[in-house]
Amino acid sequence: MKDSAPPSVDTPDDDGARSPFTCRAPSDAGPGAHSSLPGDNDVVPAAPHGGRSPAWAVVLSEVFQAPIVLAVLLVLVPWTAHGTFASLAWGVAAALSVCGVSLATVTVLSRQGVLSDHHVSVKEHRRPVMIGTFLLVAVFLAVTLVFHGPVEITGLLTATLAASAVVALVSPWWKISVHGMMMGGTAVILPLAWGPWGLLFGPVAVAVCVSRRVLRAHTWAQLAAGSAYGVVFLGGIYWLIAG
Repeated sequence: MKDSAPPSVDTPDDDGARSPFTCRAPSDAGPGAHSSLPGDNDVVPAAPHGGRSPAWAVVLSEVFQAPIVLAVLLVLVPWTAHGTFASLAWGVAAALSVCGVSLATVTVLSRQGVLSDHHVSVKEHRRPVMIGTFLLVAVFLAVTLVFHGPVEITGLLTATLAASAVVALVSPWWKISVHGMMMGGTAVILPLAWGPWGLLFGPVAVAVCVSRRVLRAHTWAQLAAGSAYGVVFLGGIYWLIAG
């Protein structure tokens, strides 16, 4: 007798439409058990109407991952502010130590099946990832303070430290958007660092958030909350320290 395949469950999204997702068994899934709230389950995003995901949404979602965006900020912001080799070296060291290690670890663990994917879509998996990020940031922040690194790096890492702490507390219960958080924070940080030119990032931030909704990785509420949180915590703390 053949074993029956696990059921494929159609989960309604925010608009009430039925969307194809593959879900874990709800009864004995253990720590990965699903919420009954629409759009808040740990699901593998499926393309709208069962087709392929829009290429533009996939590209934006991949290119603007939080570790990549933070790495670029850590390199460019202090370098454009000071224009010295020392500021560039500090930025590269921070990007590799914090973002490089974090992204490499998540990538390896997702390929080994320890994590759902490199976006850490299962919300129960997010707390240990955020705790690891918290520790990496804390260590390099301490190094920056002891050796008097650029204030821009101090501001970015302090803001990231505060943001990752709160996300680690919230994520096991509600999958707040880290993409949204990073986009909201960056939309504040770049104008502070580059003046009016930094405002050009605004439409990019909106497009990235829309891409996450198109890919059905988050609800609009999760994206809005993440973006607002990024504006207040990432942007606000950076402004207080380095603005």
